[in-house]
Amino acid sequence: MAQQCATSQRSLIRRFKAATGCTPIEYVQRVKIEAAKGHLEKSGISVEEVAQSVGYDDVPSFRKLFKKVVGMTPSAYRRRQVAAGGPVLIAGDGS
Repeated sequence: MAQQCATSQRSLIRRFKAATGCTPIEYVQRVKIEAAKGHLEKSGISVEEVAQSVGYDDVPSFRKLFKKVVGMTPSAYRRRQVAAGGPVLIAGDGS
């Protein structure tokens, strides 16, 4: 990506962070976590399937990142959404 922008990787990261408040990798992770939140809110697929659907094959890493970004585990997030009246159909979420 830096090469396409005719800049160094370091400069790209610095400029991206200045514009968005996070590094490109952090940005992609947050986009994936937002997609995962949507799956957890609107479907009954397992946490493992959610992780895979947003690009994480390593489910423990996905859970750890989800908790770091959201402040709770994927299963706790789903339970909170159900308690708040969200349209989630629970089907063995593998927590």
